[in-house]
Amino acid sequence: EWYLSAFWRREEGRRRATLFLTFVFLSVALTGILLLGVEGAHSSLGMWHYRIGLLTIVFSAWHIFRRISVLRKMLSGKRF
Repeated sequence: EWYLSAFWRREEGRRRATLFLTFVFLSVALTGILLLGVEGAHSSLGMWHYRIGLLTIVFSAWHIFRRISVLRKMLSGKRF
């Protein structure tokens, strides 16, 4: 339920960020699963997985950094 509300009940910028992060994560997961059937770490699929993985790391860190104040409030027990 919380995930669906991220798509339809939030501001436009947050919805786009959630959609993009979801798409990037699913891409990394899919290429990782497909890599199970490929021999060699230096295949073209492996390079795509690596590049998308780097993008996921950067975007996830940016996403967390933008919401650090909300995370702090949640950890301190305050309602936001």
